Amino acid sequence: MRPTSDERPRPASGFWRALVAAESPTLIYLGLAIVALGLGLIVFTYEKVAGLANVALQLPYMVSGGAGGLVAVLIGLTCINVAVKRRSVALEARRTERLVGLMNEHDELMAGLISALESEEDEEDEE
Repeated sequence: MRPTSDERPRPASGFWRALVAAESPTLIYLGLAIVALGLGLIVFTYEKVAGLANVALQLPYMVSGGAGGLVAVLIGLTCINVAVKRRSVALEARRTERLVGLMNEHDELMAGLISALESEEDEEDEE
């Protein structure tokens, strides 16, 4: 059984609504912030590891900062990718709706023109 419109969960207002909207750039900015955080972690890790000659002392930084930074960069890029694709789909849907509207208007105009021409031919035949 499908839920009725009253039973369906609705997105909250404010930030979450902006995050869910396809046209909103919020998810892109969030992705950019996550990428910046990841790059910051990678730079922090490099600064801590660069001065250490002992590999055993480098490993904790590499595992926590390096891998964490890489994961953050990948998550941020995924957010940006999803947001851009959603915006592209929304734009394509608007363009398609506009094209369908123009095609319907064209069909109406052509139907009117054809009926006007047919009525002129009928009047000429009657004379």
